[in-house]
Amino acid sequence: MSVDVLIALVGDKPNGEITRANARDVYKYWLDRIASEKGRADGSAPHISVEPREDPDGPREIKTASSARKVPLVGVALEVFSKHRRAFHATRRHGLP
Repeated sequence: MSVDVLIALVGDKPNGEITRANARDVYKYWLDRIASEKGRADGSAPHISVEPREDPDGPREIKTASSARKVPLVGVALEVFSKHRRAFHATRRHGLP
């Protein structure tokens, strides 16, 4: 997030004066941006799934059921994943963290 956008959202104030309401405004800004730029009605936006895996060669556990989620890939994360897709598949295939 650029400093200009942050100032436009919460005003030019010291960190100690940023309120919970300001944080909600920033959250809503990003949520609206992600949904409008990358979201799709069918839920097929590019994402990484965090979920348990029963694969005997590379099982994965998660600590709590609420930890299972889909993390949308937007901005730089989407660009990196797109350019280095083979590296991500190799990591998963070899069971590396």
